Amino acid sequence: MLTFVVTFRAYNSLKNCFHGDSYILQESVINSTVSKIQFDVITGFVHINFHAGSDVKVRLFDRFRSYDRIDRSTIQSSVSVNNGVVYIHSESPAFNFHTCQHASIEILIPSSLRTPIAIAGVVNTGYVKIHGADGVSLSTVELVVQAGKVDLDEVVAKSIYVSSNIGCIDVRHSIASNYIKLLVQTGSVRTHDIITKDLQAVTQYGRSVHGGIVADKVHVETKWGYNYVVESSPLSNEQKIDIITEYGSNLLYVSSPKVDFKLNTRKGYMVVDYENESWECKVHNATTAILNGQCSTLDKSDSDSSRSVITIKSSYGTSNLIIDEEDEL
Repeated sequence: MLTFVVTFRAYNSLKNCFHGDSYILQESVINSTVSKIQFDVITGFVHINFHAGSDVKVRLFDRFRSYDRIDRSTIQSSVSVNNGVVYIHSESPAFNFHTCQHASIEILIPSSLRTPIAIAGVVNTGYVKIHGADGVSLSTVELVVQAGKVDLDEVVAKSIYVSSNIGCIDVRHSIASNYIKLLVQTGSVRTHDIITKDLQAVTQYGRSVHGGIVADKVHVETKWGYNYVVESSPLSNEQKIDIITEYGSNLLYVSSPKVDFKLNTRKGYMVVDYENESWECKVHNATTAILNGQCSTLDKSDSDSSRSVITIKSSYGTSNLIIDEEDEL
């Protein structure tokens, strides 16, 4: 019973903190031409969606637990437009659960816009989410969340760049015609079902997990942690995959009909696993530090001519390359 009471009180406290009735609202409707949306937030949430209307709409909430717990002079927030750029600014003291002072920003972009809009934003501590819409493209997406989470779902853009010092980056069902670059100092990077020419996912300390990649270049790297890549195919006929960790583990599943592989380690363990009945693999160089070779499918009826050039490196860790049919992965 005591546990239930404590849990219920904690839930109510958090609900009142982030979804309470105490707030100041600034609402802006921009009916002029918009080429870029740029936001700068110290603490808070930014949600970007598309809607059927013809105007860009911004709702900026300055939220807090109650009026008697804050100094209203510390709230500095604004929405302005200059030369086609929408500027959203929110500055507040460091977050604490006594005042719960933070910003909550909702941005709605017309799905009927013919000219793609660029998104650029910096959040000191918080959460950024962009949910795309069918047939709607953005220009570029450039986000920096120093501590927190970035969530991109069904986003279509020319390029996507996301960086975080401490946090999580999650990109799903998204397309970037030029590149997707995801950088995390400490935390997690995860992608699922993405299409791009060049994918770069670099994590210093943590994990990097990817599935359903379609790209010509894939670079996944951690300094301390693990890399996990499942089913990656090229946009053209050849795909270059580089997976690197200094201390940790690498795991790559591929089903390309032709594979050139190079595994390197300073002090670690390397293995190439495949089905003898389906694949023919030849090792050209095998030592305690190097494992190089080629694999090709034995199915002569397979008309797929794509090729994967794979490099897997570890200094002090394990590297696993598993070659198998896509439906077996």
